[in-house]
Amino acid sequence: MADGAQSIESQAAVADYDVVVVGAGLGGIYALHRFRAQGLRVLGLEGAAGVGGVWFHSRYPGARVDVDSLDYCYYFSPEIFREWTWSERYATQPELLKYLNHVADRFDLRPDIQLETRVTAAHFDEAANRFMADKMVALEPIKAEFCHMLCRALRATRVVEVGTSFGVSTLYLADAVRANGGGVVIGTEYEPAKTAAARANFAEAGVADLIDLREGDLRETLKVIEGPVDFVLMDIWTEMARPAIELIAPHLRPGAVIIADNTERVRHAYGAFFAFVNDPANGLRTMTLPFDGGLEMVVKA
Repeated sequence: MADGAQSIESQAAVADYDVVVVGAGLGGIYALHRFRAQGLRVLGLEGAAGVGGVWFHSRYPGARVDVDSLDYCYYFSPEIFREWTWSERYATQPELLKYLNHVADRFDLRPDIQLETRVTAAHFDEAANRFMADKMVALEPIKAEFCHMLCRALRATRVVEVGTSFGVSTLYLADAVRANGGGVVIGTEYEPAKTAAARANFAEAGVADLIDLREGDLRETLKVIEGPVDFVLMDIWTEMARPAIELIAPHLRPGAVIIADNTERVRHAYGAFFAFVNDPANGLRTMTLPFDGGLEMVVKA
């Protein structure tokens, strides 16, 4: 994702983990599986757009292992060992990547892996006796530009952004609102430090007057939304997507659009959100657009 970050601790206490595994390569995949088997709450963070670690990135011609393929595979699972047959003694990059994806799917690890996420810092909280990590989770530029175009097409003047973080995507939304003649972007951010950084970014960009950034738990900060909403960007921890849409939906004008990120990549985690969207009583229609990871476009009928 683009410049910006969102904390694991963002959006209340829904993101409280025993273990955070950084990287979803050969070692990270095994660590994730092992910790889950021990009953621990675990999250995998991977900077790339897919699992595989070095084998996701090393795609140069001739890339392959320099040891026997059988020495480079997992032995913790007899089932995996029996199921997989290597096509050659020294496996090539495509086959290695296919193998690692097979393991991730075989053990249903993807719901616990957050892709396109980089750890920028880890801070030890002495009072809570734990680490808190800041993750790089902002909307990719092409998706942000798409949201900007939608806001312009809708002539949006009241926008809600669920998950502001450092406010990178907020700048795109505010610019569209300004071009539409003015209005407001209602933002949400749980962490005070992120709120302060976002406000500084808004001031520097000259759009602070267009943004109502609300600090705290969105289940409280979005209880009051004055006026009809034209556009919603939802780039938030998936568990908070359902509470957010329940609060926003009554304010959507006919034809309003909701965009939710990564709905294909982590579709299972969006289950509660989709249950609301697909309920005919809520008057919504949805389609998954073919952006990387899936971008959900929900329209108020």
